[in-house]
Amino acid sequence: MSAAGYMREDDGERAKQTVSPATWFEGVRYHVKSSTKPGETYLCELHLYRGNGVCQCPWFVKGLEKWLRRGYDGERALAEGKVKLIYEGQRPDQALMCKHLIDSHWRFERQVMDAIVEKLKNDTPEEPY
Repeated sequence: MSAAGYMREDDGERAKQTVSPATWFEGVRYHVKSSTKPGETYLCELHLYRGNGVCQCPWFVKGLEKWLRRGYDGERALAEGKVKLIYEGQRPDQALMCKHLIDSHWRFERQVMDAIVEKLKNDTPEEPY
């Protein structure tokens, strides 16, 4: 399956089971609640900036996105002193992510892992999942 959710023609019978682009796109967009502004949510879109993602929160828009626009990734921005790690447990590759993006990436990874485990449970029920 390609990144956009389309099956290649050489996938035979499975080519009939295509995933619509809208379904794929919605799978990488998350609304995350603000911890400082009750009732406000920020849209995080994980597919942008080579998978780093973007967030509508002021911290990302005003402080982090400029480095992504200039071609930096988190590790390079950190190594060159452009940004600092500010969240407990934050990894260097997350240096250009706000807490909303970190949360969205975690949610996405959980969804992917849950889908993989569910598929494996169906294919090999004797394994301990």
